[in-house]
Amino acid sequence: MIKFILAALLIVGVYAGIQPYRTVQNLTQALENEDAAKVDQYVDFDAVQASLGDDFAKRMQIDEGKPSSMGAMLATSIASTFIRGIVSPDTMIAILKGKERRDRMGFSDSLGDLASRGSWYSNKEFVLHNDDGQPTTLLTRNGVKWEVTALRF
Repeated sequence: MIKFILAALLIVGVYAGIQPYRTVQNLTQALENEDAAKVDQYVDFDAVQASLGDDFAKRMQIDEGKPSSMGAMLATSIASTFIRGIVSPDTMIAILKGKERRDRMGFSDSLGDLASRGSWYSNKEFVLHNDDGQPTTLLTRNGVKWEVTALRF
């Protein structure tokens, strides 16, 4: 009985550990096939939009988190609106359709490539890195489902 329980726990552990890799594989295949509905299943576009908006806002600020000027505040607001309007499954397909761009983002349908480019940040977050070791993609666990929640181009 104990062997059965240990085997079951091992299977569940392996299954849980491989899920972010499978999510990236499935997303890569959806991008290759230009399947917007499938891309939408693997990407939390609201979270990606917020992340890109936050990244832009951080680049527009100086010490102590204060905007450098009214122009920077306006630019941040305009950029956030633009990001919300343009980040979608179709634009993600258009940007990452080519294998070279996907490779630069750490995407692959090969488990071997993903094993070398991915790392666990926590038990709920998995990060893909580019060839230079820079983080490019954050996957976050939502229940049993993994989704892309941040991109850095």
